[in-house]
Amino acid sequence: MPKYFGENNPEISDALLMNILSYVDNRTLSLILPQVSSSWRLITRSKQLHKNILKEILKRIGFFHFNNLNFNVEIISSGYTNVNYKILKDEEYYVLRIPIMKNHILIDRHNERHNMIVACELGLGAALMFYEKSTGIMATKYIDNENCLTKEQLTNQDILITISRSLKLLHKTSRKFLEDWIIFNKIQELYKFITENDLFYNKKILELLMKETNRVKHSVDKLNIKLCPCHNDLSPNNILLLGNDIRIIDWEFSGNNDPVWDLAFLSTISELSFKDENVLLFAYFNGNPVEVDFHRFLLYKPIVHFWVGLLSLLQIYNCNERLGKNWLAKVAEDKFNKAKALFEQSNELVDKLQQVSKSEEVSSKASHSLIPDSIISSPLLFSTKKMHAGNQESTKKAELKFDN
Repeated sequence: MPKYFGENNPEISDALLMNILSYVDNRTLSLILPQVSSSWRLITRSKQLHKNILKEILKRIGFFHFNNLNFNVEIISSGYTNVNYKILKDEEYYVLRIPIMKNHILIDRHNERHNMIVACELGLGAALMFYEKSTGIMATKYIDNENCLTKEQLTNQDILITISRSLKLLHKTSRKFLEDWIIFNKIQELYKFITENDLFYNKKILELLMKETNRVKHSVDKLNIKLCPCHNDLSPNNILLLGNDIRIIDWEFSGNNDPVWDLAFLSTISELSFKDENVLLFAYFNGNPVEVDFHRFLLYKPIVHFWVGLLSLLQIYNCNERLGKNWLAKVAEDKFNKAKALFEQSNELVDKLQQVSKSEEVSSKASHSLIPDSIISSPLLFSTKKMHAGNQESTKKAELKFDN
């Protein structure tokens, strides 16, 4: 047996070693441990290692009563922050989520657990069966016939209306999430981390996007928006279609936030058309949103791209091997370029938001209609179309250089 901890230290069994490693995050396994010794390099390169670690994790989950003979495990998804496994145990299906990084700078596991329970009680999330605070490892009941939404399905008007109603249920609940989650604060925190760890050589575009984000923040802060429970990461992959209803998963970024962020995030990530955006907004607001809400919806769009680009760089730091460094670098480049293009097209909207925020009629002044394209012709409608058109045009690529 190799001397994993040096010649002067006692040997440990493979079983004990696997138990220890089951508490170690992906970055430590992939980057730190291989640098310790040749023995550790061999261990971390072994495909069997991850299977053995998974077995150790399953042993810790009491209600599974782990037994190799009646378990069936398969990976069902892998994203920026987690790997999810579908587990068959005694004819019951469960989902086991293992975080890629144990101490994620943006995630509070205690908050996540509380918020998931609230979401489940509202009928929006899966039932939580097990939660390990120290690692973020979690098990939930598998929702029968669950299917993650696709971008194509989000062209279905009924689905968009169902999502809008579910979001209103979340945003209007009397129960609060534990902590506030303000996108501007999160971006500032992540931007600082990335620049301090030299994850990006050409900082010019990052500085530009940070400057534009702060410009929007300055206007939004003056509005004194009432915060409410929000998911904050509403991509199609986190929405499960269940008959005529939906369930929402992955509440890691959840917190009290501006509700318009959820709408803007979903629309931007899903690349909704102008027509589908109209359906989403009209259903959510029961008509036309007031200008101050509509302006924020548009101004959050470039910030969504900036945020996802920063998250992609963070995953390079986290050694997310399942997604791959090159793929993550390309995503970051694409998102930063889209953010830059949208910021350039939205300068007028920042000024308009400031003007609207000064008006005493903010709470009652309705924006121009969002629905019948052929009937209306307004500055707001023009701004929306302009941003959509700009998103589809080929934008000049900024030269981005990533660590090799």
